[in-house]
Amino acid sequence: MGISLIVPFLAILTEQNSNILNIFPENFSIYYKSLPKEKIFVGGIIIFFIIYLFKSIYLLFFNLKLNQFVFKSEASLCNLLFRKYLKSPYLFHLKENSSILIRNLTEEIHLFSEGILLQGLIFLAEVFISFFLLAFLIYINPKSTILIIFMISLIAFIFIILMRKKIKFWGDRRQYFGGSIIRQISEGFGSIKEIILYKKQNFFSNNLKLFAERKAKSSILQNFFVGVPRLTFEFFAILAILIVSSFMLYLNYTLEQVIQFVVIFGIICFRLLPASNRILNFIQISIYHKSVIDVIHKQLFLINQFEKKKEISNNKKTIQFNKIISLENIKFKYETQNKFILDDINFDIKKNEAIGIMGKSGSGKSSLINIIMGLVSPHSGKILSDGIDISENLPIWQNKISFVPQDVFLINDTIKKNIAFGVPSEEIDNDKIDYVIEKVFLKDFVNELPEKSDTIVGEKGSNISGGQKQRLGIARALYRNPEILILDESTSSLDKSTEEKFIDDLFKIKENLTIIFISHNKEILKNFDKLIEIKNKIENKKI
Repeated sequence: MGISLIVPFLAILTEQNSNILNIFPENFSIYYKSLPKEKIFVGGIIIFFIIYLFKSIYLLFFNLKLNQFVFKSEASLCNLLFRKYLKSPYLFHLKENSSILIRNLTEEIHLFSEGILLQGLIFLAEVFISFFLLAFLIYINPKSTILIIFMISLIAFIFIILMRKKIKFWGDRRQYFGGSIIRQISEGFGSIKEIILYKKQNFFSNNLKLFAERKAKSSILQNFFVGVPRLTFEFFAILAILIVSSFMLYLNYTLEQVIQFVVIFGIICFRLLPASNRILNFIQISIYHKSVIDVIHKQLFLINQFEKKKEISNNKKTIQFNKIISLENIKFKYETQNKFILDDINFDIKKNEAIGIMGKSGSGKSSLINIIMGLVSPHSGKILSDGIDISENLPIWQNKISFVPQDVFLINDTIKKNIAFGVPSEEIDNDKIDYVIEKVFLKDFVNELPEKSDTIVGEKGSNISGGQKQRLGIARALYRNPEILILDESTSSLDKSTEEKFIDDLFKIKENLTIIFISHNKEILKNFDKLIEIKNKIENKKI
């Protein structure tokens, strides 16, 4: 709009009867010619000021709303995908590399929002503006404009065809090395004790350097070629203007007509070339980030399939555990294995029994527990609770279970929040916190702390001992009021005396709990009601 208003000024610089005025209605031309140049100049300045004032206000508001939309969308998409990951089946997390999931939630979603969504909206705006600028230019001189449009479009088309595969290749490499960098960082911090002890800092830092440099190389090449079209367009736009101008003179256009076309075309190109460059940039970025779009679409589609299966399989039957849990003909193997690690497993667990499960490493103890907790499904067989298949309503069944893993994961927060785990601060029952702390014999330890249960435990429980960490794991489990307490090698990292005390204390809090305890140490299972030894098939032993 502002560009087209430059035309009256061009008439002032030449003559008032300039052919430029022919593009406007006749009444406007007559009125315009009757005005003194000074008034036209002053009036033009005022009009320009008003237009650009409103334009600036509009663009400020537009940019604010555009960025709000894009980055709120990024936050929403990140939250959506993270929630879907957390609700995905346990087997999904066993198959997927956590560094890839972290990359998807951080780098890929950010690139999608900033590189595809934001640039896509700018692309639409530029297409809209370019359409009206080109329409205005075609109105002035259709043949020459169409010729120039054809030349610039041909250049853009050739550039995209020649560079498409390379740009996609660089995008794929950027994505791959982005995941490798996150994996290397996670592995480095996760094994920091061994790295310091074995002096392996150079090995891990060199690996990260290699991945970072390869990712940087892809980004350098992509960003370099993003700038190429702008320089190319400018060169060929000038060349096109020169060729068309010469062609117009050859066809006996007047010098005034040629100058008129060159000036107006040059002014519009001043706005049109950046728009054309942004349009081509978006096409390049879309190709470069195609892997981003593919990953996000694939992850959302895959997880949606999981959710549909969950809805179909969930019949909302009531699951009770008042008498007995029966495992009937359970068979299980992972997709990467040929042989069943659990083959025809049959045994019962009575209400309030303490069951010990033992077996060699790799015998399937943890897999069996995962099946009992409903985290994975057996290939055949079923688990019945008081005669009802637990798969009929897994959420209700899982609400009856608390689990203490071999290495209890503690968040970098207070003792209280680690016990409540996932409960908002305002909903935490402080009396219940005190009760379970006392039940797991941590009362004296907590009372000696300056901040009591509000003490920060540190990242992964770095500020407390291994035994205290395991007891906090049991306190967390008891806070849920479970009917079944499952412990997976929960004493394997403890010394013998601490382990024995841990088991003694476990029986002191048993009350109405059914306990399932996995261990490879038969000695600590001596006071349990039943021992189940897994040897592909199982042996039931009364202890």
